Amino acid sequence: MASNSISISTASNKMIHQSMTHKNSNNLINSNRPNSIKILQKPIRSASAALHCPPAPQSPSFGPVTYIDAPSRPGRSKQPKNLNQRNKPVTTKPNWNHVQQMAATALDTIEDIFISNVLEKSQPLPKTTDPAVQIAGNFAPVSEQPPKHNLPVTGRIPPFINGVYVRNGANPHMEPSAGHHLFDGDGMVHAVSIQNGKASYACRFTETVRLRQEQAIGRPVFPKAIGELHGHSGIARLLLFGARSLCGLVDPSHGTGVANAGLIYFNNRLLAMSEDDLPYHVHVTPTGDLETVGRHDFNGQLSTAMIAHPKVDPVSKEMFSLSYDVIKKPYLKYFHISPEGNKSPDVEIPLNEPTMIHDFAITENYVIVPDQQVVFRLHEMFQGKSPMVLDKKKISRFGVLPKYALDATEIRWIDVPDCFCFHFWNAWEEPDSEEIVVIGSCMTPADSIFNESEQSLKSVLTEIRLNLRTGKSNR
Repeated sequence: MASNSISISTASNKMIHQSMTHKNSNNLINSNRPNSIKILQKPIRSASAALHCPPAPQSPSFGPVTYIDAPSRPGRSKQPKNLNQRNKPVTTKPNWNHVQQMAATALDTIEDIFISNVLEKSQPLPKTTDPAVQIAGNFAPVSEQPPKHNLPVTGRIPPFINGVYVRNGANPHMEPSAGHHLFDGDGMVHAVSIQNGKASYACRFTETVRLRQEQAIGRPVFPKAIGELHGHSGIARLLLFGARSLCGLVDPSHGTGVANAGLIYFNNRLLAMSEDDLPYHVHVTPTGDLETVGRHDFNGQLSTAMIAHPKVDPVSKEMFSLSYDVIKKPYLKYFHISPEGNKSPDVEIPLNEPTMIHDFAITENYVIVPDQQVVFRLHEMFQGKSPMVLDKKKISRFGVLPKYALDATEIRWIDVPDCFCFHFWNAWEEPDSEEIVVIGSCMTPADSIFNESEQSLKSVLTEIRLNLRTGKSNR
């Protein structure tokens, strides 16, 4: 934690509690940074306190910050290093046979000599994928911290506040060997535990299947969806990953996600997620530490990735979610899960092409599905371009779907021109005017966080009104 302090305003925490109504159904608090914050507690009176986190002790078990040694891209300087003992590669090496060892050496050589030196070195990295920009300053990697108890407090934490305040974010475990986007990092969960006026802090990597395999191999081998998969070099890295998979050097069958974007507490489980995989169950121990339990498929009911920010209805306690696919139809599916963990059948929502849908909203009776201008066109990579494309000719629209719809025939699309909301903050129904009100952060240019742009990024908190009577919108 860069400032070694955490400020907590219980007045704002009360506002979080108030948001847990149908009129404020999105109780995950997000910022334009790739993380999520959530607090679970009872309503409280206004008070404030500041917790001061001590710097990491300088010891062999928690030493100065450093990356795992991994092949660096020729011609590029290394980033600031940050790591502790737990971050080091596991001692168990892959149990490869002689042929696999030879294949690993050959494929590593192809990556280092051909992909890095020929395909990538000649192309300067844009700011959106340059590690020197994306993971510098306040976004630089941080090391794991075991629980630090009895943090110094300025002021007083009211004794009736008891709970855990958790945040998820991207934090690269290994030094990038090529392009790297802020969203490509491995998931790390931070937790501030508050009990009887005292506080502790810990942060740990979510131990995804991907992270464990890269720990064992000792180098990043899974493609980074945004930082690496663009242009001809992106195709080469996909082929390289396919070759490693065919040789049994990596196993993508149990997921390739990083679990670095969202957090949600559902069915007595804290789930960390990103939209490229199943969620991961993370357990907060009685001592305030964090342990990864594993991928969570709801007892075999979930076989596809979930959106990064599912929603829990504060009254029914059900969870609602979307799942999108960038390769094959159906490109978008909707489902809900009962408080007991029983999943509904998927509702396939027809889209003309795969679309970036990072977040959505719910109200008392409806699900609000955004179909906006940033789309996936993988064939653009063959022309040396990014597969994430801003389609300026496409008119953004929001779908209003009844929560318990059996199929997509019940969805009603309402155009919302020139709108790209990466995150939604709230949504509710106003029956008198037959409107649904959606609060979101409208970003321009819509693809500026993925593709370099001469325009500066603007994110404006916006009220969008969807009129179910007229089928029109205004904001």
